[in-house]
Amino acid sequence: MIGREGGTIVGFLDVLKGVKETYDRKIEEERKRSAEIVAQREEFERQLQGTEMIQCIVSHLMEIPGLGESQGSWDSNCRQVIVTEETVTVNNYPDNTFVDSLKWVKVHNNEVEYGIAQQQESYMEHRMSVKMGIVSKSNLMNEYVNQTLSDLRESSDFYCTTLSFDMLGFEDIERNILKSFTNALKNALKEKCQVVTTDVRWNGRCAYVFEMLVSPKKKKSIF
Repeated sequence: MIGREGGTIVGFLDVLKGVKETYDRKIEEERKRSAEIVAQREEFERQLQGTEMIQCIVSHLMEIPGLGESQGSWDSNCRQVIVTEETVTVNNYPDNTFVDSLKWVKVHNNEVEYGIAQQQESYMEHRMSVKMGIVSKSNLMNEYVNQTLSDLRESSDFYCTTLSFDMLGFEDIERNILKSFTNALKNALKEKCQVVTTDVRWNGRCAYVFEMLVSPKKKKSIF
């Protein structure tokens, strides 16, 4: 009886060992596959970085005054680069109000139009605001966004510049490679301007975005 129980325990431990080995092998295979995918993506982005299109875009963006250097104490020291399938936009806005609300960018004969999303009131929110005689939270947010963007447009301290791929002589970027294209542009600008950059992220609507963080302008010393 004791022998059978001992054998049963040993057999159970062998099964557990086999299960663990199978699990570890699958984990290692998955790790290798993931590493291969990352390596392939990085190689693809390096190839994109060397294309005429990326180099042309970087050349045009470098014409923006102060793109890679701080302009003074008022400067946000942040350059947002926003890439859609048809355009690339750069601004020096101090926060994310613009990019978080952006739903499309259109260029017509050198005229640029930005679509700004508006929050919609729910039925209950509308009823409550009417009943209480107050502005709803959604409308307050819309007013804030519209006023903030209006102030930025009217200020001489801030700019928002857009390049159309079509006007540069290039085709639009397909959505399935848009993130890789944005990463390639980020790396090219990072090398050219010698700045720190943030990770590429999706704005939730129409574009991939990253920031270029320039060093604050140093004040002159008496020495």
